[in-house]
Amino acid sequence: MTEWRYDALQRLTCAYFSDTESATAPRDLRYEGKPNGNLSFKSDVGALSYDDPLRPRAGS
Repeated sequence: MTEWRYDALQRLTCAYFSDTESATAPRDLRYEGKPNGNLSFKSDVGALSYDDPLRPRAGS
């Protein structure tokens, strides 16, 4: 079972992978974003940065 969690702006904040649903299960993946919507962190990658404002792709 995969459960996705979102913040108040409906941006993905974390994912849980388990056989049963549990509000206290540890996160398998965590995501953080900036107020402008850019993803700033992924737990499996680390911090992300956007060096070129004309090309909104993250690089680590």
